[in-house]
Amino acid sequence: MLYVALCFILGALIYPYIKEFYATQLLPPPGQIAALQFFVRGPLFTLLVLALVRILGLPRGSGTVAAAAIFATLTEVAPLPELPRW
Repeated sequence: MLYVALCFILGALIYPYIKEFYATQLLPPPGQIAALQFFVRGPLFTLLVLALVRILGLPRGSGTVAAAAIFATLTEVAPLPELPRW
C-alpha cells in the first residue's frame, strides 16, 4: 500500500513538468491503476525480489541493495529511448 501511495505522491510532484505529454494520452481511472499496482505488480515484484536475493546468495542488506539496483535498471533505465549520438 505504501508503494501505491508513493507512486501517486511522486506522480503529483512531477505532474507540472509532464502534463503537456499526458494531455494527449488516454489514461485508465486512478482506481484501476491502484488495483493493478497493489494486486498484480506489487506481489509479482515481491516474489521476483525474494527469488533474486536468494539466487544472488548475498546477505540480506547487500542482497536487497543489489536487487533494488537490478530492478531500477530493468524497470526504469532499460525502457528509455536511445539517446541521440552527437
